[in-house]
Amino acid sequence: MKSRTKTILSGKYLEVELFPVTEHGHRHDRRRKLSRAEQRKQNEKHAVKKLVRLINANFVQGDTIITLQYRAELRHDLSYAAVLRDVQNYLRRVKSYRHRHHLPEIKYIYVIELAGKDNWHAHLIMSKLDRDTAESLWHFADFVNSRSFQPTAQEGGAAFANYIAGKKPCKEVPEKYWRKWNSSKNLTKPTENTKDGTHTRREIARIARERVDDQAYWERQYSGYRFVSAQPVFNEFNGWWYLYVQLYRIEPRTVRRPSAGMHTAAMQRKT
Repeated sequence: MKSRTKTILSGKYLEVELFPVTEHGHRHDRRRKLSRAEQRKQNEKHAVKKLVRLINANFVQGDTIITLQYRAELRHDLSYAAVLRDVQNYLRRVKSYRHRHHLPEIKYIYVIELAGKDNWHAHLIMSKLDRDTAESLWHFADFVNSRSFQPTAQEGGAAFANYIAGKKPCKEVPEKYWRKWNSSKNLTKPTENTKDGTHTRREIARIARERVDDQAYWERQYSGYRFVSAQPVFNEFNGWWYLYVQLYRIEPRTVRRPSAGMHTAAMQRKT
């Protein structure tokens, strides 16, 4: 077996995975097939990672998060299909508004949720829009909760992604939509790169034991990035260590050059 280094760049957030692959290039993790329950859990884990990456690659501080709710008297006869239609019509109104005001094309991700018996609502993140405008274009509630997207420097939109991806499925929602989201087609996909044979098995083991929390080491390996965390996992089946590392890009500092007037004033003070 040989090692593979996989990097995933989502906006300014970088993930690094080190793991073994077979001679044919397939990831080598386990001896047996997963059970249906184990496979579903694994799929859900990968789905959340995918959502985090999409949010980090497409949305920045100041973009709009909004919860689209219904007045109590409108909830009784709602269905998933009806809410989906209303959300899609809302997005058409937003697109029309942005077009009329010469704003960039909208990007969005949303998930529809049913809380309790009839409390249908949608959680949505979209390109920045004035809060009053965003709220006024939803016609089914007296009050709409919107706020500015505030990603963290270390993990970006991970908290929001985990929140909307972790909604419980319910029998009123078709199973094919469980834990899934809808999105615009113009989203930027994270950039993935792989390179084989970058480390020997022994080198990866040494990194996992001695370097896993060594911030300076990881920042030397990935210049221009700040270290967030590293997670080592030992696979008893194949005797390999697996590593998952998170980093984020440092914004370069701008150096203000003194103007000619400032330089002259400084010379006069010296004399």
